[in-house]
Amino acid sequence: MYIRVLEITDLRVIERIRIEPAAGLNFIVGENGSGKTSLLEGIYLASRGRTFRHAEAGPMIRFGAEQTTVVAHLAPDRVDGSADESGAILGVRRGKQSLLCRLNGSDVRKRSELAEALPVQWIGSQPQLLISMGPEVRRRFVDMGLFHVEPPYLRAYAEFQRTLQQRNAAIRQGSREQVSLWSTPFAAASEALNEYRESFSERLVRRTLELLGEWHTDFTIDYRFRRGCAARSSCLANGTRISPSTTDFEGGVPHARVAWRMAHGFHHRLP
Repeated sequence: MYIRVLEITDLRVIERIRIEPAAGLNFIVGENGSGKTSLLEGIYLASRGRTFRHAEAGPMIRFGAEQTTVVAHLAPDRVDGSADESGAILGVRRGKQSLLCRLNGSDVRKRSELAEALPVQWIGSQPQLLISMGPEVRRRFVDMGLFHVEPPYLRAYAEFQRTLQQRNAAIRQGSREQVSLWSTPFAAASEALNEYRESFSERLVRRTLELLGEWHTDFTIDYRFRRGCAARSSCLANGTRISPSTTDFEGGVPHARVAWRMAHGFHHRLP
């Protein structure tokens, strides 16, 4: 899907704007404070139902307005790269204490449905935070990439969350029978998530190395994917403390001998 028409109302400095982006790469150019980042924020709002700047919605709403509205007319890309006039209309209205999302005139109850309709990967001006912040940030980065390139991943992720919640509930209730009942589907869902994430991470690093080679830089990276559980048996043996919700990966710059221990959320210098 790509955005054929984007309409934004009352978002920060933007009172009202309507643009028709190209199907390919788009550049947004303007003076400082003219609303370039706010335009990107509107796209992100349509995809996630929230802003990437902070948890509260209030600062995002233009001064004097009660709410901000984003409407995105979406169109799928054809195999030959040409535009397709069919598609969907996605609308998000965000107030200080309210959120209304609609897709083709029907209410959207889950934010995951927004991400499925309009997958967006935000890469801000401080990409080093992907390294220095905790493993949850990196899992979220990988997950959003997978939502974009692997449509079945959303269902696999939902199945993992469902079986995880059911198994945890059985553990809290002390029901061994129910824990045993949910262990098998939980392990299968965990393994599916691990395989998706590991494959995506490998492709991401491989493409990064290709780009570094094209740029003719004397710079390379290495990494090691760390599964939340190494195998189906370990998922079950360790309860739900070790699962894809603890997945992370380690990376490093060999020449500088610096690495980050992403599984623990800190970085250190190697001896």
